[in-house]
Amino acid sequence: MPCSDVTEILKLQIDAEDRVVGYSLTKRTCGGALGKEALLLKWCGGLPASQVMGTTVDQFLDKYSSDDPAVEFVRLKHLLALKKGVAALTGEIAARPDDSIAVESIDYGPEGVEMVAHIKVDVMTDEIKACGRCAGCGTNR
Repeated sequence: MPCSDVTEILKLQIDAEDRVVGYSLTKRTCGGALGKEALLLKWCGGLPASQVMGTTVDQFLDKYSSDDPAVEFVRLKHLLALKKGVAALTGEIAARPDDSIAVESIDYGPEGVEMVAHIKVDVMTDEIKACGRCAGCGTNR
């Protein structure tokens, strides 16, 4: 029987120079991932966190769109999770328990910072549908 908990865990690592060096996005209940845990690491690894946060859905899909609606959806889910993670870490958005992203922990060290947060995937799904670019939601590009 499928699990009804759609919350995912985002682990985000930012180095001392504010560059994304790693992340993972996994389901809270089973630890599984839809797609790869770090599906976009080749894209975001080494980018300044501000650039990740400033990337729009349109800019991203201009380079990384797919004819497969499921692939595009998963890519957008990871993009929005990364953007929310960076925004929560920098204080741009609230990240309390009732928000779409809730910070569980932030660890600082000489190498940089690691944040663990819970993301409500149903909220991200609504955001993906609202963007108007997802081939799977029935809107035209």
